[in-house]
Amino acid sequence: MTELAIRTRLDIIKRISSDFGVSVEKSRNIVQDVLDGIVQATIEHGRLEVRRFGTFKITHRAARVARNPRTNEELRIPPRYVLTFEPSDKVAEKVEKHYREKTTAIEKYAFEDGQSSRGLKS
Repeated sequence: MTELAIRTRLDIIKRISSDFGVSVEKSRNIVQDVLDGIVQATIEHGRLEVRRFGTFKITHRAARVARNPRTNEELRIPPRYVLTFEPSDKVAEKVEKHYREKTTAIEKYAFEDGQSSRGLKS
């Protein structure tokens, strides 16, 4: 596998192209078809479960009243449907482990410098 940072849809396309030796155009079509399939299946069935990855769901958000922080004016937000994603336990665990290790390293460094975890001197 080639080590390309993946941050955007185009990065995924380039990664597929280089790893599998297919054209960028073919990779673009594959990625678009997969994404379209996820959206379409979720719309049609209200939910799409990708085992060991997570679940896409259509969720209803009720109407609510919010405030403009600058003017303090009330705003009515209408009800709506949104696409949500809930990661599988394995994916959630990987994310937690990655950021826990990162946070632990940062806190360790801060404490070695005589600072608390908030960057203040102890």
